[in-house]
Amino acid sequence: MPSPFNPDDDIDLGILNDLVGFHIRRASNAFLADFNNSVADTNMRQVLVALLFIIDANPGIYQGRVGEALGIKRGNMVNLANELEERGLVERAPPARNRRALSLTVTDAGRAMIDLCSRRIFEHEDRLLSGIPKKERVALIETLSKITETARAPDSPTKSRKSKEPRAKRLERSAGK
Repeated sequence: MPSPFNPDDDIDLGILNDLVGFHIRRASNAFLADFNNSVADTNMRQVLVALLFIIDANPGIYQGRVGEALGIKRGNMVNLANELEERGLVERAPPARNRRALSLTVTDAGRAMIDLCSRRIFEHEDRLLSGIPKKERVALIETLSKITETARAPDSPTKSRKSKEPRAKRLERSAGK
């Protein structure tokens, strides 16, 4: 029979030590807290930043396609796009090819927000990943991407692709260099 817990002892996490999902969740919580601190004065949330990044990388993209890329339901996507438009960060317009859809484009104010947030996010990631060499960071992203692809429904119409532009170039562009 194990001895009773001593409040001065370290807590044994038991089987949690061996569960990948548990470690992903803990890392995610740490990233979210630091992200929120990094962009607190911008009133931006992760989802809004992600939307801006996708719209910026795909000018004129249909609103529904942005939602598909991030797994956002149509009704929620409408609300998020409304929020970005009300803040003057994106413009919505019906494209010539499909009058029922709405295409999204980043405004000058949206570009300024992207520049500000991307600099802070790169700093945030560098801070949290400071003990992980670049090669391992690349492997981590590849591994997490494999998990995402495995979990994605096989009939998903949207396959997201990696940016062709290296991170350093994206950071320089975001910094206006």
